[in-house]
Amino acid sequence: MTSWHRELNRRRVGIPLLRIVRVPERIQFAEILRLVAILGLSVAFLAPCVRAVCHVPQITPSGEFFKSDVVFTGTVISARYDDADVGGWYYRLHVERSFKGPVRGEVTVYTENSSARFPLEKGQAYLLFADRNQKRLEIYGCGNSAPLSKAAKSLEILGSIPHAGPYGEIGG
Repeated sequence: MTSWHRELNRRRVGIPLLRIVRVPERIQFAEILRLVAILGLSVAFLAPCVRAVCHVPQITPSGEFFKSDVVFTGTVISARYDDADVGGWYYRLHVERSFKGPVRGEVTVYTENSSARFPLEKGQAYLLFADRNQKRLEIYGCGNSAPLSKAAKSLEILGSIPHAGPYGEIGG
């Protein structure tokens, strides 16, 4: 039994703690080093799961509209993980409104397992800006794709694009 345990047992039976138990410096340093290592590894492995790393400035919804192959709103029906290549998720969505591209009924989108992925939740509705790549539609976490509940401003901008005059300027 260590001196710390003895002191703890004394305190439990009502004997006052008369002295402070000192831990040898070697043990303190080892514990601190271990905690720093655990914290560092946690940050290194968990950080990419939490936030996308985008190497380009934020694009406006109207700018992304013209760069994207397909823009639509839809609700996620199903999700499946595929570990081919770098791995990624395929999401099947029911299309509710198409702003650009030939999407109707149901469509499948892909997001790779990278720091720029855009994870979707089954049953949730989204505004998605997708690009065709390797015969599939891909979505990313670095643009204006968002849950429908957070996409009001983007939807307003997208709704105004077909009504712009012939000599207007695209802004966002």
